[in-house]
Amino acid sequence: MKKTTLLLTLLLLIRTGLLPPLAKADEPVVRAVLFWSENCSHCHAVIAETMPPLQEQYGSQLDVRTIEVSDPVR
Repeated sequence: MKKTTLLLTLLLLIRTGLLPPLAKADEPVVRAVLFWSENCSHCHAVIAETMPPLQEQYGSQLDVRTIEVSDPVR
């Protein structure tokens, strides 16, 4: 009985704003780096055909940074 009363009291305090709500975990995010070359047809195919459906499917859960590697000065 004491556990039920304690649980109900905690829920009431959370509901009324006297206690903060329980923390929720953030959505998982996949972070990746795509190294690509301006002269590579395979790279262009991945960027044009593979990445858009993945971005559409996963949205903000997919964070892909691109680095162009054909010019060593950059």
